[in-house]
Amino acid sequence: MEGTAAVAYRPLTSDRAGLLFAFTHRSLTQDASNITSLKTRDQLDALSTDAYLQATDRLELYGRLSFRFNANSQADLPFVSTFTYLTQGRIQYRLTRRFDWAAEMRRLTQASSRTSRSVYGSELGFWALPDLRLGFGYNFTTRHEPLADVFPAKRGFYFTLTSKLSRLFDLMGTSQDDLVGSCADLPNSGGGKQ
Repeated sequence: MEGTAAVAYRPLTSDRAGLLFAFTHRSLTQDASNITSLKTRDQLDALSTDAYLQATDRLELYGRLSFRFNANSQADLPFVSTFTYLTQGRIQYRLTRRFDWAAEMRRLTQASSRTSRSVYGSELGFWALPDLRLGFGYNFTTRHEPLADVFPAKRGFYFTLTSKLSRLFDLMGTSQDDLVGSCADLPNSGGGKQ
């Protein structure tokens, strides 16, 4: 059995804020030729929320919080479950019409094994096109797990390429005149601030 339910909040008159809640449940029971020792059971439950806020014309905030419960068992083995959660935050500040600065934090934790991984990143972005952003940054990764000293965390420079798909495909059906802080503020977009 598998199912997903989601609900979103977005004001009709502005795109300055948005909120999405999603829940997924998946369960599977397999019985191989009615042999009791081969019967397995898997279960997954995931709950997540995503939010964004355009605090000012130049400042955008993003956040994500996600919980995941995963369990499995066999007839001859005990039922084992794990609980994992993710927290993520991002701040993006427009420096000029084409350049912005962003910082992001992500932490993944599994309480039962007492392991965690944290990633911090900082990047500069360049809007090559109104819908296309090139980013160059550096990530600082830390982790707490049994083999952390044997396999060091990967840190270093990175490159990212992002686009605004909602504008490209008109996913929300919103007029560009109604968008706040949209790509219309960027040069060569056919409008916006000069």
